[in-house]
Amino acid sequence: MTREQSTIERWHAIHDLLDHGVGLLDRARRLGLGLNTVKRHARVPEPDRLRRPPQYRAVWPIP
Repeated sequence: MTREQSTIERWHAIHDLLDHGVGLLDRARRLGLGLNTVKRHARVPEPDRLRRPPQYRAVWPIP
């Protein structure tokens, strides 16, 4: 499973619980996710908005 697929599945799971009136903290506990992750997914109206381009770190020269 790719990261994008798992993000979309996570978004759907969080919004399914949201539709049933489950609170943020309870959603985080049920899904085994961090509260900030649940908040970030909950405030996004569609899963495509969670996609981010990869960020590459600079390679530091070794002395």
